[in-house]
Amino acid sequence: MLAKHRGDTKFLHAMNLHLKKLQAQQTEKTIKEEFQKLDQFLRAEETSRIDAVRIEAALKSEAMDTRLVELTTEISSLTDNLQTLKMEIKVDDMTFMLNVKSTLQHSIFNLPDPETPLGALLDESKHTGNLLFTVWKKMTPITLDPNTGCSSILIISDHMTRSTTMDKRQTLPETPERQSASDVLGSDGFSCGKHSWDVEVEGYWVIAVTCKDNTCGKKWGIYMCSCTDKVRELTPEDFMKIVSEDSFPKRIRVQLDFLTLTGKNL
Repeated sequence: MLAKHRGDTKFLHAMNLHLKKLQAQQTEKTIKEEFQKLDQFLRAEETSRIDAVRIEAALKSEAMDTRLVELTTEISSLTDNLQTLKMEIKVDDMTFMLNVKSTLQHSIFNLPDPETPLGALLDESKHTGNLLFTVWKKMTPITLDPNTGCSSILIISDHMTRSTTMDKRQTLPETPERQSASDVLGSDGFSCGKHSWDVEVEGYWVIAVTCKDNTCGKKWGIYMCSCTDKVRELTPEDFMKIVSEDSFPKRIRVQLDFLTLTGKNL
């Protein structure tokens, strides 16, 4: 019993050291770096959107200037024709009456009625509609929880949006939330509604959904089988059903609907 308590004390000391010296420092560093990236992203996004507004405004202003020149030319032509007609009437009424048919033909102006073109104004809704949500959506990918990653072979990127495996093993504290093999859970979970997100994949991979902390041991998803080089379906009942033999996706869209999972005994 005493030996066990001493072993637990040693383990807790090691975990506390890892927490203070490694995790806390690395997390603080990551926070600063991420806020720098966030600032750069927002500035770039602002510049890009302002450029888009200016380009659209310039194009539509140019189109309006062209239309104004056309209207000015049409007005000038109408004015000239009217002046000519007035002069012909004043010169000789008899000559005008004899040539009335020819004069009327010259006075017919085949000009379309002026119209205001559709989409002439700036599309404000495209540039500013739901702006905060649109920008937020672009910068909030699904993040992973590094504390659930397998401690020996899995590497989680600094921004916690990508996981890879490696041959060289690493040593991290074994905690109850760590998964087996090369599994890692997302940092956020869902309990109702419909949700969708995209995952980029390469090599051999598994994309699945499971219950909180994977305590139920059940998964629903697909995976690239390293034994057969085929994409297979993964369910609690079966993991051998072939989804694709010759077409290998680079991006997977996960669509989670709790209504369809109601009867799956999560």
